[in-house]
Amino acid sequence: MRGQEWTDTGRSGNGGGGRMVDGAGTQAGYDVFISYSQNLDNEVAATFQRGMENFARPWYRPTQLRVFRDTTHLHASRDLRGDIEHALSRSAWLIVMASPHATASDWVRAEIDWWAAHRRGERMLIAWTDGTLAWDQSTQGFDWSRTDALPQTETERALAASPGTPRWVDLRWLRAQLEEHGPISVRDPQLIASVAEFVAPIQGRSKAELIGHHVRLRRRRNHLVAATIVVLCTLLVVATTLGLIANDQRATALERQLAAQSRQLVSEAASIQDTRPDLARQLLVQAYRLSHTEQAVGGLLGSGDIPRLLRTQGAARAVAFSPDGQITAAAQRGAVTLYDTVTGRTVATAEGPPGNFRRSRSVGTASCSPDPTTRDTCTSGT
Repeated sequence: MRGQEWTDTGRSGNGGGGRMVDGAGTQAGYDVFISYSQNLDNEVAATFQRGMENFARPWYRPTQLRVFRDTTHLHASRDLRGDIEHALSRSAWLIVMASPHATASDWVRAEIDWWAAHRRGERMLIAWTDGTLAWDQSTQGFDWSRTDALPQTETERALAASPGTPRWVDLRWLRAQLEEHGPISVRDPQLIASVAEFVAPIQGRSKAELIGHHVRLRRRRNHLVAATIVVLCTLLVVATTLGLIANDQRATALERQLAAQSRQLVSEAASIQDTRPDLARQLLVQAYRLSHTEQAVGGLLGSGDIPRLLRTQGAARAVAFSPDGQITAAAQRGAVTLYDTVTGRTVATAEGPPGNFRRSRSVGTASCSPDPTTRDTCTSGT
């Protein structure tokens, strides 16, 4: 049973090289020691252990009862038998999972025998998982002609040390359900009722009282969980609402700040529109980008009245515009340079009459007139 199942010829598995020891039993005792056959009842014992540890357990405790089971409490050791006996000596109750495999297990027989010798067979409970258990009322003992779920010699020694009629709990349904449906929840009502059969004598309370207490604790835990969820949801809603309000206030403050900056740019554009018209237009555009204030919109609508600066290649003595306003003619040192009014690029350069240029060193006037064959004609004069 203890990690490696013993047979009459010795240990199986790795030949006893990987023995196991109780890692936790040296510090605290156990309420229950489970004796079982791993060949048959490994899953049954594990489920039963979880059921006992969680039965009537308050939410703030990891376990309610300390249950010893080899798989959960043993690790590699040089003296497996000594460690098992040490755990038995520190356990208050022994629960034997009765089955034909347990009868054939050297470990189960040794554990029952140790309990009979050192505890006089008292506080030993039987969980029936397989095989047959038959009690003979006339002899006040098991009918060994039919009973195959318990070892005869060790059980008789335990019953002799503690006379009485034992009452066992049928757990065959648990093994069948595990084989058919897989793992069982510790909240399963039938498992709770079966576990209560063993917890009642261990705690000295009635089964009905224990089940009622377990149900109350479970309801209390459910109410606590529900209340916690409600509180957390409320806090989430409050935090979300406050976050949205803060975000809205931050957006409002940013909008007001941008509007103030926009109005300031409009004011600066108005102060320099005569001296630096290009910069004034840029300030108006930037003001509109920051915030569509009334001042920015009005400044853009009135930006047509702001003089447009046209950079020429030299000093212009006279300037004239084409009728459509797209061409600007600038008289510069005996020639007329035509500029694109919108982009400021040079379109063409027209030189004046040679005679005139001889008489005058510079062009004094410039004019543009419509031409029926070309778009515009621009000339210069002295």
